Amino acid sequence: GVSPPYPKADWAPDALNSLRNCDNCPSGDATLHTFASANPPPDHYFTGSLSPWVCRDDGPNGDMWGFTGTAGKNCYCDNEPWKGRDGTNVPNWNTMFLYCGINDGDTGMFCDLIKFDQCHGSGLDKWYDGATIDAKGFWVDMTAF
Repeated sequence: GVSPPYPKADWAPDALNSLRNCDNCPSGDATLHTFASANPPPDHYFTGSLSPWVCRDDGPNGDMWGFTGTAGKNCYCDNEPWKGRDGTNVPNWNTMFLYCGINDGDTGMFCDLIKFDQCHGSGLDKWYDGATIDAKGFWVDMTAF
């Protein structure tokens, strides 16, 4: 394995190239906020990225229990580059992007969920050259933390 300090893994160029080829986004470009051309436009915007939550059973001596409160239950947010921290520039293709619009006085926000699309290859050697809005215009209620 690779030991710290880890080499820089800049997967933004590959991810941006795929996002710029969105089959159902306004203007065909998922690097632009999907609510930017709404009429009327939202008063506020929210943008986020979502990475998969990965779990495995490490037995009673697992050391990741802090994330779950259960010994041996190893769970973490997988936001690493596709082939790990080896300096690769390959995006984590399971990452999704959330674009939301909020209007003053609303009790929530309307959102679009964008994922990578047009897969080629398989396993760790797969790549994508497109994106798509996987869920469009869904409502997310506001809440207090």
